[in-house]
Amino acid sequence: MCVCQNIELLDKDSERLRHLLRWRELEGVFWKWMESVIDAKQAAASSVGDAAGNSISGKNNIYLAHPAAANAIPKLCHFLPR
Repeated sequence: MCVCQNIELLDKDSERLRHLLRWRELEGVFWKWMESVIDAKQAAASSVGDAAGNSISGKNNIYLAHPAAANAIPKLCHFLPR
């Protein structure tokens, strides 16, 4: 393995570490957004029901983006491995 290959591997590792650090910075925003999605889904399920009072799930579910996450999620997707 030549020096150039080692440098290339080190660059890839450094990039992965930078992505991990960036994820750690934004992870809290992601989980707040995820909680808001679950809360919205539960609220929609409890507000939509049939005559027997059972909740209906399916096409009528709504998902609301957390305002801070709306800007962060596209940035996070950039860091995902391909």
